[in-house]
Amino acid sequence: MTLRGPLARNGWGAWAFAATLACSRGSNTETGDNLYGVMPRNVKLTLDQTRGQWQQRFIVEAVERKSRTNRIRNEIPTAGYALLHWQGSLTLSNAVTWHFGIDNVFDRSYAHPLGGAYIGQGTTMTNPTPPNVPQWGTPVPGPGRTLWTSLRVRF
Repeated sequence: MTLRGPLARNGWGAWAFAATLACSRGSNTETGDNLYGVMPRNVKLTLDQTRGQWQQRFIVEAVERKSRTNRIRNEIPTAGYALLHWQGSLTLSNAVTWHFGIDNVFDRSYAHPLGGAYIGQGTTMTNPTPPNVPQWGTPVPGPGRTLWTSLRVRF
């Protein structure tokens, strides 16, 4: 479910808001086990600002803990989390737009519910040797703070 709408227009530009809520639930009717790879409830809140050639967006992404896992595939539970992302763009001309942003602004450590798990054992995945090696069933961590940029040229 998504809600969108303009919020205001003032000296700081035009503001808009969007909210997306997603939830799904499934189970195998023969075994009674949960389905594999089902994302837990999550919400994405977006605040947009446009002022002339400048646009920016603040995104809050919140995901509930994953506790409904598939036993047969050894799916592992993950903790809930919330992340803040920031994106901006500057239109330099009719043909050139510069985009940039910071994902996971506060560099929060988290495991995405569908991100998988370390399945290797021993020293095949990291160095130094144990006990610093991820153990089987450890969720793969999500990306940390990421700064990115791109230039879009139309011709």
